[in-house]
Formats: sequence, C-alpha cells, structure tokens
Amino acid sequence: MSYDFRAVEESVRQLWESDHTYDRARAQARATGRAAYFLDGPPYTSGHVHLGTAWNKSLKDVYLRYKRMSGWDVWDRAGYDMHGLPTERATEKALQIYGKAAIREYGVDKFVDKCKQMCIDNAHEMNVTFKFMGVWMDFDNAYMSVDREYIEGVWWFVKRAAEAGRLYEAEKTMTWDAVNATALAKHELEYHTVTDNAIYVRLPVKSEAGNEYLIVWTTTPWTVPYNLAVMAGPDIDYVRVDLVHAGARQRWVLADARVQSFLVGELGLTETNFSVVWRGKGRELAGLAYEHPLAGLCDAYAALQKASPKVHTVVLSAQFVDTETGTGLVHCAPGCGPEDYVVGQENGIAPFNTVDEAGVVNNLGPMTGLRAKVDDDKFIELLEKQGALVHRGDVTHEYPFGERSKEPVIFRTTKQWFLRVEDLKERLLAENAGINWVPLTAKNAFSSWLSSLRDNSISKQRFWGTPLPIWRNVDCPEDYVVVGTADELCALAGLPAGSLIDLHPPVVDKIAFTRVSPQDGRAHVYRRVPDVLDVWVDAGSASWNCLRASVDAARAVTAPPAETPAEFILEGRDQIRGWFNLLHLESMVALGKPCFRNVYMHGFVNDALGRKMSKTQGNYILPSEVWDKYGVDTLRYYSVCAANPGEDMSYNAADVEQAHRNLGIFWNIHKYLLSTAEAVADVAAPVPITACLADLGTEERYILSRLHGAVRDSTTLYEQFRLDRAPCAVCDFLMEVSHVYIQLVWEKKDSGTPADKRAVVSTLAACLLGALPMLATVCPFITEKMYQNIRAAPCFGTLCTADSVHLLPWPTCGVSLLDTSLEADVAAAKDAVAAILTARERADLPVKQPAREARIACPARLVPLLQRTVTLVTSRTNIKSVHFGAPPAEVTVEPNQKTLGKTFGRSRQRLAAHITEHADSIAAHIAATGAVPWSAILKLDDGKEVALTEEHLVVARRVPACWAEARAGEVTAYVDTTRTPELEIEGRVRELARKVQLLRKKAGLRRGDRARVELVVPEAVPLAEAARENAEFIRERTGATDVAVITSADPAAALAERQGCRASTTEKVGGAVVGIVLWL
Repeated sequence: MSYDFRAVEESVRQLWESDHTYDRARAQARATGRAAYFLDGPPYTSGHVHLGTAWNKSLKDVYLRYKRMSGWDVWDRAGYDMHGLPTERATEKALQIYGKAAIREYGVDKFVDKCKQMCIDNAHEMNVTFKFMGVWMDFDNAYMSVDREYIEGVWWFVKRAAEAGRLYEAEKTMTWDAVNATALAKHELEYHTVTDNAIYVRLPVKSEAGNEYLIVWTTTPWTVPYNLAVMAGPDIDYVRVDLVHAGARQRWVLADARVQSFLVGELGLTETNFSVVWRGKGRELAGLAYEHPLAGLCDAYAALQKASPKVHTVVLSAQFVDTETGTGLVHCAPGCGPEDYVVGQENGIAPFNTVDEAGVVNNLGPMTGLRAKVDDDKFIELLEKQGALVHRGDVTHEYPFGERSKEPVIFRTTKQWFLRVEDLKERLLAENAGINWVPLTAKNAFSSWLSSLRDNSISKQRFWGTPLPIWRNVDCPEDYVVVGTADELCALAGLPAGSLIDLHPPVVDKIAFTRVSPQDGRAHVYRRVPDVLDVWVDAGSASWNCLRASVDAARAVTAPPAETPAEFILEGRDQIRGWFNLLHLESMVALGKPCFRNVYMHGFVNDALGRKMSKTQGNYILPSEVWDKYGVDTLRYYSVCAANPGEDMSYNAADVEQAHRNLGIFWNIHKYLLSTAEAVADVAAPVPITACLADLGTEERYILSRLHGAVRDSTTLYEQFRLDRAPCAVCDFLMEVSHVYIQLVWEKKDSGTPADKRAVVSTLAACLLGALPMLATVCPFITEKMYQNIRAAPCFGTLCTADSVHLLPWPTCGVSLLDTSLEADVAAAKDAVAAILTARERADLPVKQPAREARIACPARLVPLLQRTVTLVTSRTNIKSVHFGAPPAEVTVEPNQKTLGKTFGRSRQRLAAHITEHADSIAAHIAATGAVPWSAILKLDDGKEVALTEEHLVVARRVPACWAEARAGEVTAYVDTTRTPELEIEGRVRELARKVQLLRKKAGLRRGDRARVELVVPEAVPLAEAARENAEFIRERTGATDVAVITSADPAAALAERQGCRASTTEKVGGAVVGIVLWL
C-alpha cells in the first residue's frame, strides 16, 4: 500500500462527490451560528490557471478549511473578474480583427456577446481546475462581473458617489494607452526603469539683440511641438551666459546651479569658453516672451498666442521646478502632462494636444502623422533641422507603462469622469491604521500609496465593460442622471420592471428617455454617455456584490450588507495599487467604513534563480506539470510554505521533490499505525489516551506533548494569519513521529508488555488522528485517504468520530499533556544521538554494531537533561554505556587573530597576548569540560571592560585514537571504537535478527503473521553458541513463535532438505554462511 497519489486523489474526489462532503462541511459549520466573511479576490477569466493562481487559491483554501473546522460558518463564494481589455484582445484574436474600427464594422453587439461567452466558458474551465485542486469554495454560485445583479451593484456605487458629490466630469491631461486607445488611471500604471532620449532645446527670446535663448531640457521630445510656456522657479538663481555656439555668439539663460553640470559636464566647455553677464531670481524672468522653435512650420502657434497672452512666455512655479536635473527652466506643455496642465490652468493657458486616441499627431504641419513617443527620433531630427537642438543625450529613469499593453504611455488632454477622493486621504490612512496586514511592510506600502492618492478616473472608451450609468441631456451636457438599478432605468424609460436582463452597452445604449430637466423645466431627451467603467471599479465593488444575489443570501440592491467589512482577504502584492486600493476607496465612499479587517499578501512566482517566469525564457511552469508528476497535494503543500508573506516564491523542483517525499513519510506513518495495530491486536487495542495514561512511557509523554504543542502553535499561527507557517507545525510534528518516536518504540512495540503495546498503538493513533485535521487544510486528499483507511480498520472505529477528516473539529490543545521540560530533555538527547551517530559514521562503525562506551561533553545545564534521557540515547545509538565528561585529550589554544581584529580592532594585539599567556589554563578548562564554552572579562587601558569568548580562540584537540569525536548543537560525543569478541558476537546476533526480518518481508508476511524460525549455523563457529544464547532476543525482535538453532557442516545443503517451509535463504553473517528457514 505505497503512496500512489493518482489513485489516492481520484478516489477521494469520487468520495467527496458521492458523499456531498463539501456541502456537509458547510452545513455543519452553518449550524454553529458563527458567521465569518471571507472575500475572494476575483481572478481574471483568462481560462488558464497559472502557478501564481494555484498558489493563491491554495492559501485561501487553507484558511477556509481552518475556519470551518474551527466552527465558523465562513462565507466562501468564489468570484471572477471578466470585463476589460484582455477579453477584448482575446476576442479580437479569435475573430481575426483588430482595433475599434474593425469592432464597429463587425458589430459591437455581436462582439460584446462573443466577449461574454468567452468569459463564461473560461470561468467554467477555471472552476473545473480549482475543484480538481481540492479547493472548497462555492464555484457553482460564483459571482461574475458580467451578471446583471453585479452590474447593478456597480451602478449603485456610482449613484452613491454622485449623491455624495464625489462624481464629476473634467478635462485633464492624463496618461493614455495608445495601443488600446483609452485613458489610464494611476492604479493602471506600471513603472519600469528605461533609458530614453534627453534633449536640450534653445527657445529664442523676443529681444532686439536676437541672440538670447532660454535653454530647456526634456525626456519627451514628442511634446516639444506642444510647448506653450517655460517654467522658472521664483526663488531659484538664474544666469545669462555669453558663449559661442554653432559658430555664433549667443546668450543663454539657465539656472546658476546647472552651469557646471550642463555647460562643463554635458557640453565639455571650460570656464574660459563662457562668461556670466547677469544674475537674478527666477521671478525677474516672469513674462519673458520667446518664439516657438517650430513656429515657421505651423500657424497653430499664432492662434494660441492670441487666445492667451501668457502663451510662449516664462511663467513661475515653485512646485514643479528644481535644479536637480536639466537646466532649471522647465519645458511646459499643458496638453501633455498633469503638472504642466496645472501650471497652464494657473496661468490661463488652455491645453494644446492634437494627438488622437491611437497616439498619432493630427493637424500640426510636418509633424502630422508622426506617433507620439514612438517617433521621438523624428521629432528630434525636425528640431535639429530648425537649429533648436543644443545637445542630445540619454537618461535612465522610471517611466510609466500601461498594465495591459505593457507599452510606454503617452499623455493626452481628455474629458473623463472622476471620483473625488483626494479629500478622503487622511481618513483612508486613519482607517488603514486599524487594518491587520501580513506582512506589516504591506501596510506601510499601502499607506504610502494612499498618501499620494489622486482623484480616480473611472471611465474608459472601450466596448467590453460595465456601462457608465449616466444618461445625459442631449441639449445640455451639464444636465445628467445617474441610474442606480435596472428597474430605475425601466421606470425612466417606461419599460416593464424586470424586463432588462442584460445591462451591457449594446442593450442599454438603445434606451433613451424623456424627462423634465431641472435646468430649464422643459422636457428633454437623455442618452447614455458611451463610456464603460474602469474594470477596477467592478473589482472594488466586490465587497457588497459578493454577498448579493446569491443562492444562499439574496440582498436588496440598495441595502449594503451588514457583514462588511470582510474578516479576511488575500491577494498578491500588485494589488496594493489595484484591488486593495479600490476596495478600500469604494467602501469608504459608499459605506463610510473600511472594506476588510485582515489582509494576507503574497508575492509573485519566479524560477529557482529568482527570474520572472516566461515562455520565451523557457522557465515557465504550468501547475499541471507539477501535479501530473507529484500530485495536487504536493503542489499545495510546497506552495503554501514556499515563501514568507509579501515575498516571491522561487519555484524549485528539488524542494517540490522533497515535499513529495515528506508526504510519502506521512503516508508511511499511517501504514505503520495500521500494521502495528494488526500486529498487537491479540493483546492490545487502541484506546483514547485518557484511558491509558498510567501506561505511557517517556517516549509517549514526549510525543504527545509535541502533538499538543503543534496544535497550540498551529492554531496561534492561523489566528495571526501566518498561513505560510501554520502548516509547518504539524508537518514538523509528523516528522518527529517518524524519525524519533517510531524509532524509540520499535522494540517496545515488538517485545514489550501488553500495556506497553497498548500505549504505543494508542499513542500512534492519538498522534495521527490529532495531526490529520491540521494537515488536511493543506493536503486534503492524502489526509482524507489516510483517515478513511484508519476508519475502515475495526479497532479504530470508536476513535474516528466523523465520516470525513474534513468533518472533524479543529483539535484543541490539551494543556495537561504539554511537558516543555520533557521536550527540552529530548531535544538535548537528540543532539547527543546526532553527535554519537556522526562519530560512528566517521569511524566507519555501523549502528548495528554495539559500541562499548560513549562519553558526552556539554555545558553543565544540559547534564541533568541528558541523565534523564540516557536510555533514549543508548537505545537509538546501540551504545552499552554513557558517561559524562570528555576522555583525556591533548588540547592546545591559540588566539584567533581574524575574529579578534573584527571585534576589537586596535586592541587585538593586547588581547591576543593575554590568550597566549593563559593558553595552558584555557586549554585545561576545555580539556576538563570537553567543551569550548569559555569567556573572560578583561579591562583595557581606558578602563573599558571587554568579553573574550570561544570565537576568539583557535582550539585544537587530540584524543586517543580509539575515540571518535563529533559535535551536534552544544553536545560533543566521543565513541569508544574498541572492538571486543563479545561486542562482535552481539553485533552479529543483531545482524542475524535483521536478516530474519528481511526474509519475512520478502516472503510477504505481515506484522501479525507468526512464524517459527529455524537457524542453520556452521559447526564450531562462535555464532552458533551466540545464536542459542540469544534465541529469545531474536524471537522478540522478529515476532517469531519459536527460534531453533541447528548446526550443520553445510547450511546450504541442509536448507535443501527443508521441504514445505514458507521461505528460506542463506545469508553471510560475520564471515559465516547461515541458513534461515521460516515455518508457518
């Protein structure tokens, strides 16, 4: 019954389906009456579950399973994010069309239907995958942003914002995605470090001399044609500098602080090549007029100057001008940057930008047809031809990219709808202070984001999305109606209530209505503003939409649920500016309270070298590649514990392999329990631990203390939302059961009294049945199968109190069974065992060979701990006796010059001399204790006391050749490797017993099968007599009914005469050929 993950997981899926286990777990939790609201962050319906999504859902499922077992009716409705550009692009690709014009030609209504169907199909595909992973969430009733009820919930929010005076329309210069032809809000930007063109441009000052120029610097050459002003800092010092440039004497104006870096650093001039002829403050330059360098190519500039007297003059700005880069004079294009726009508004300069939604320049002379940002080189070439280019270089800086297109953004002046939220900044920050973030750095990052919050644009010029619910008076743009529900729209349009099923743009755009305008008291026609909402507005409304219009809890559209804020949410760190941001913001706007109380934030998935996974790099791993090879439980187990909160997971195949081996170890524990119960069934049956407390030995009391410590620690970690660490407590415990407890009770289980055997099997049952519910949160399949196998064994019937491991309550910590003192004893014993086994390995002395003596050197505080557990040490290491104190050794001590210098610097020599002077006494101390712990307090010349410790020594120790030495923790062990005839014989007897066990296994005998053993040993060898004297030991070790020892001159020939036996073999033991026969 080896661990076959495919068979295990498939059989468990069938069991859950036939027994309706998930539904029963939810009903059982609901009966408690304690509700907890978990809000699922909706993944986008791409149709594919990548490794990061699998990690995310595994973490969520771990939390949900813990809450259910803990008696909470936890809200577990899944959700999907469906609107937006990714689906538009995927649909375009499927239809082999591209761009808005092609979509309109195809038919917007048909295109939207295709988008919707693709999303629904993809959601179904993802549901199948998540269920395959064992994620227990309500996928059959998942909330979807395409549903009418969900869209109404978004409309409700927009109307609430409008009623609160937080919705407004405005023309602003915004970041723009030319690839997708739509405006981008701040949270839709990704910043990357890039190297761009950086150019210095001269702008001719209007003066009689005709040779004076303002020198400006920009990293966006495409915006120079849209220059309308130059910004100067009112209190910055500026200079006029005379120099010769391009063969002509000129006078340049720039900041004094930039003369050296620009003229000398960039242009390579020396101070003899230029002279300062004027100094003054920036305010003295205000109103200085200049000619646009491209004025001769386009007549648009003359019209702009007529519209505003400040066009092409120096204007002042203390906020947006500094002397860190450039020239201290800032190129200002109000139509091409938000800061420039602000300065333009302050000075009565209207924005100027003729770039269309595709990023192409229109109606601007020879620049017409050029693409913003993409054609920077052509813009620079044009400036150079006009004699305006002074210098061209490079700059490495952070630049915004569109999160969907992954291309650099441009800037456009556009009219959009906004949420007024900047005045909420302080309250948003105050509420965030009360939210529990894991990790804490995430809280700081979110506060930082909120601190720079701006009014959010919420409108998009696309087709696939929640329609902006604003119907505008066709005769008066300032008059509009915000619609909150489908029935409200029906009432306005005179349609039957409930007649609107689909609320997407092709449907609602056909609906116009007539109403009396409050502006003039006359009837007017109202039509919808043809925008869709930012998809993040959809996601941000999930906190109430998740709770509405579901099978379990129908909610009225206008009644925000009382369950908010959510108890817990969990997503990746990119959601600081995304989902976390919009949830917090929308909840404060609509409900006046925060959306969530606790947040767990994870990182991204990289490869083992920390590189981003990419198909082009060949390091992309699909979840199916992992579970096809190792199983779903392995992927869940590995991923949940693979990274600290907020940190990236560096996917490592070796670690996945190790996780899979660990599951095999856990599986073997349950096999061992079943076989042990079967082997001792005739004398001992498992009982509750409370019924056999008097029979428990040190080993049982230790492992039970560890069990309840694991319950305590795991529960605490879950309550602290440390989902990455909570499972480690039970996994570490199960490793302790396998590597320590089972090894300690091996002989007790085989040869102990009935009470001993009952204690062993009862303790094993208590450990496994206590651990399985804790492990089940992470590995739901293997734990279910182990539980069902234990439950099916008749002797465990009364101990298995539920039909499924997932219907068990979360275990409670039995304080009376905790024994931290005993745990400390065993921890010390484990170090002693490790040291002894390492010493044996160094001496090439196998554990099967007994050793006469071990000596242990350790700090005095560990001696009583090891004295109490010495029998554990001897049984694990096959040592006849243990004594404390090191054997006689020759110890030499020298100063460690490296560590002395690092710690004490110039005082090193004096301290080294002190160590050399007292080397003999220090060496005597170490030789006497067998350990290095040593320290000395010295006073330096200045009276300062310093502490010398063992790290400042170089210790060399030579023990007699018969002793093998090794160290583990604070314990140093010395093993006497001297061999005696008695020890050799004892070792061979143990080896003989092991050979019998191997033959039993080869013969297919189980632990409960009792066989008679016959040993055929050569005459006149010491092994024959030793086998007779130790026959009872061999019988107990092998579970035999009897052991007979027969001598023969030819054991191999003697075996041929043994007809009808179950199995026989010959083995070499200590150089002699021995025959082994099993009789049933």
